[in-house]
Amino acid sequence: MDNVKCADCGYLAVRHFKTRDLLDAEEMLRRTGEMPVEPGTQHYIYDPWPVCFARVIDFRSALDDNSGTPHRKRVINDDRECARFTPWIQGLTPKEHVELQQELDRQLWQTQRELQDQTWREQQEDKADQRHRESLKAASRTSLLSAGIGFLGGLTAAVLAYLLANWPW
Repeated sequence: MDNVKCADCGYLAVRHFKTRDLLDAEEMLRRTGEMPVEPGTQHYIYDPWPVCFARVIDFRSALDDNSGTPHRKRVINDDRECARFTPWIQGLTPKEHVELQQELDRQLWQTQRELQDQTWREQQEDKADQRHRESLKAASRTSLLSAGIGFLGGLTAAVLAYLLANWPW
Protein backbone atom coordinates (compact mmCIF):
# COMPACT_ATOMS: atom_id res chain seq x y z
CA MET A 1 0.00 0.00 0.00
CA ASP A 2 1.32 3.45 -0.88
CA ASN A 3 1.77 6.14 1.70
CA VAL A 4 -0.90 8.81 1.59
CA LYS A 5 -1.64 12.13 3.26
CA CYS A 6 -4.77 12.95 5.20
CA ALA A 7 -4.74 16.35 3.47
CA ASP A 8 -5.49 14.54 0.18
CA CYS A 9 -8.25 12.34 1.62
CA GLY A 10 -11.98 12.84 1.18
CA TYR A 11 -12.54 11.66 4.76
CA LEU A 12 -10.70 14.63 6.30
CA ALA A 13 -13.45 16.54 8.05
CA VAL A 14 -14.00 19.41 10.45
CA ARG A 15 -16.68 19.75 13.12
CA HIS A 16 -18.65 23.01 12.96
CA PHE A 17 -18.18 24.77 16.28
CA LYS A 18 -21.85 25.75 16.73
CA THR A 19 -23.90 23.10 14.86
CA ARG A 20 -21.50 20.18 15.58
CA ASP A 21 -22.01 18.96 11.99
CA LEU A 22 -19.11 17.15 10.30
CA LEU A 23 -18.17 18.99 7.12
CA ASP A 24 -15.61 18.77 4.34
CA ALA A 25 -12.24 20.21 5.38
CA GLU A 26 -11.65 23.35 3.40
CA GLU A 27 -8.74 23.66 0.99
CA MET A 28 -7.05 26.27 3.20
CA LEU A 29 -6.83 23.75 6.07
CA ARG A 30 -5.57 21.03 3.72
CA ARG A 31 -2.80 23.25 2.32
CA THR A 32 -1.74 25.38 5.28
CA GLY A 33 -3.18 23.77 8.40
CA GLU A 34 -5.04 27.01 9.20
CA MET A 35 -8.57 26.88 10.55
CA PRO A 36 -10.87 29.59 9.22
CA VAL A 37 -12.26 32.16 11.65
CA GLU A 38 -15.58 33.96 11.62
CA PRO A 39 -15.24 37.22 9.71
CA GLY A 40 -14.63 40.18 12.04
CA THR A 41 -13.78 37.93 15.02
CA GLN A 42 -10.99 35.70 16.16
CA HIS A 43 -13.37 32.77 16.79
CA TYR A 44 -12.83 29.56 14.87
CA ILE A 45 -15.71 28.39 12.71
CA TYR A 46 -14.67 24.78 13.38
CA ASP A 47 -13.15 22.89 16.27
CA PRO A 48 -9.36 23.24 16.16
CA TRP A 49 -8.90 19.48 15.63
CA PRO A 50 -9.72 17.93 12.26
CA VAL A 51 -11.67 14.69 12.24
CA CYS A 52 -11.02 11.50 10.30
CA PHE A 53 -14.50 10.51 9.13
CA ALA A 54 -13.26 6.93 8.61
CA ARG A 55 -11.92 6.89 12.20
CA VAL A 56 -8.48 5.76 11.11
CA ILE A 57 -6.63 8.46 13.05
CA ASP A 58 -7.58 10.46 16.13
CA PHE A 59 -6.28 13.93 15.35
CA ARG A 60 -6.90 15.17 18.89
CA SER A 61 -4.45 12.54 20.18
CA ALA A 62 -2.09 13.01 17.22
CA LEU A 63 -1.95 16.74 17.89
CA ASP A 64 -1.43 16.18 21.65
CA ASP A 65 -3.78 19.09 22.35
CA ASN A 66 -1.34 21.30 20.39
CA SER A 67 -3.78 22.40 17.73
CA GLY A 68 -1.59 25.20 16.38
CA THR A 69 -1.42 25.72 12.65
CA PRO A 70 2.17 24.47 11.99
CA HIS A 71 1.65 21.34 14.04
CA ARG A 72 -1.78 20.70 12.47
CA LYS A 73 -0.30 21.17 8.97
CA ARG A 74 2.49 18.68 9.71
CA VAL A 75 0.10 16.06 11.12
CA ILE A 76 -2.39 16.18 8.24
CA ASN A 77 0.46 16.14 5.70
CA ASP A 78 2.43 13.28 7.27
CA ASP A 79 2.85 10.27 4.99
CA ARG A 80 1.03 7.28 6.44
CA GLU A 81 -0.37 3.96 5.33
CA CYS A 82 -4.15 3.98 5.26
CA ALA A 83 -6.42 1.27 3.92
CA ARG A 84 -9.43 3.62 4.00
CA PHE A 85 -7.89 6.47 1.98
CA THR A 86 -10.14 7.88 -0.72
CA PRO A 87 -9.05 10.77 -2.95
CA TRP A 88 -10.57 14.12 -2.02
CA ILE A 89 -13.11 15.55 -4.45
CA GLN A 90 -13.68 19.19 -3.63
CA GLY A 91 -17.31 19.93 -2.85
CA LEU A 92 -18.19 16.49 -1.55
CA THR A 93 -18.75 15.99 2.15
CA PRO A 94 -17.06 13.06 3.89
CA LYS A 95 -20.43 11.28 3.94
CA GLU A 96 -20.74 11.78 0.18
CA HIS A 97 -17.22 10.38 -0.22
CA VAL A 98 -18.36 7.27 1.69
CA GLU A 99 -21.46 6.99 -0.51
CA LEU A 100 -19.35 7.43 -3.65
CA GLN A 101 -16.92 4.75 -2.47
CA GLN A 102 -19.82 2.43 -1.65
CA GLU A 103 -21.27 2.98 -5.12
CA LEU A 104 -17.89 2.30 -6.74
CA ASP A 105 -17.51 -0.85 -4.62
CA ARG A 106 -21.04 -1.93 -5.62
CA GLN A 107 -20.28 -1.36 -9.31
CA LEU A 108 -17.01 -3.29 -9.00
CA TRP A 109 -18.82 -6.14 -7.23
CA GLN A 110 -21.54 -6.14 -9.91
CA THR A 111 -18.95 -6.21 -12.72
CA GLN A 112 -17.09 -9.07 -11.04
CA ARG A 113 -20.37 -10.90 -10.51
CA GLU A 114 -21.32 -10.46 -14.18
CA LEU A 115 -17.89 -11.74 -15.27
CA GLN A 116 -18.23 -14.76 -12.97
CA ASP A 117 -21.73 -15.38 -14.33
CA GLN A 118 -20.51 -15.11 -17.92
CA THR A 119 -17.64 -17.50 -17.19
CA TRP A 120 -20.06 -19.95 -15.55
CA ARG A 121 -22.44 -19.75 -18.55
CA GLU A 122 -19.56 -20.35 -20.97
CA GLN A 123 -18.45 -23.36 -18.92
CA GLN A 124 -22.01 -24.70 -18.94
CA GLU A 125 -22.19 -24.23 -22.73
CA ASP A 126 -18.87 -26.05 -23.11
CA LYS A 127 -20.16 -28.89 -20.94
CA ALA A 128 -23.40 -29.04 -22.95
CA ASP A 129 -21.40 -29.12 -26.21
CA GLN A 130 -19.24 -31.92 -24.80
CA ARG A 131 -22.32 -33.88 -23.71
CA HIS A 132 -23.84 -33.36 -27.17
CA ARG A 133 -20.67 -34.62 -28.90
CA GLU A 134 -20.56 -37.63 -26.58
CA SER A 135 -24.23 -38.40 -27.23
CA LEU A 136 -23.64 -38.14 -31.01
CA LYS A 137 -20.72 -40.56 -30.68
CA ALA A 138 -22.87 -42.93 -28.63
CA ALA A 139 -25.71 -42.69 -31.15
CA SER A 140 -23.25 -43.32 -33.97
CA ARG A 141 -21.84 -46.38 -32.20
CA THR A 142 -25.37 -47.61 -31.51
CA SER A 143 -26.31 -47.12 -35.16
CA LEU A 144 -23.21 -48.97 -36.35
CA LEU A 145 -23.89 -51.78 -33.88
CA SER A 146 -27.53 -51.97 -34.98
CA ALA A 147 -26.49 -51.97 -38.63
CA GLY A 148 -23.95 -54.72 -37.93
CA ILE A 149 -26.52 -56.80 -36.06
CA GLY A 150 -29.02 -56.18 -38.86
CA PHE A 151 -26.45 -57.19 -41.47
CA LEU A 152 -25.57 -60.34 -39.55
CA GLY A 153 -29.25 -61.13 -39.06
CA GLY A 154 -29.94 -60.62 -42.76
CA LEU A 155 -26.91 -62.70 -43.73
CA THR A 156 -28.00 -65.43 -41.33
CA ALA A 157 -31.50 -65.37 -42.79
CA ALA A 158 -30.14 -65.54 -46.34
CA VAL A 159 -27.86 -68.47 -45.46
CA LEU A 160 -30.71 -70.30 -43.74
CA ALA A 161 -33.01 -69.66 -46.67
CA TYR A 162 -30.38 -70.96 -49.08
CA LEU A 163 -29.71 -74.02 -46.96
CA LEU A 164 -33.40 -74.79 -46.58
CA ALA A 165 -34.00 -74.37 -50.27
CA ASN A 166 -31.08 -76.53 -51.25
CA TRP A 167 -31.19 -79.14 -48.51
CA PRO A 168 -31.44 -82.68 -49.70
CA TRP A 169 -34.71 -84.01 -48.19
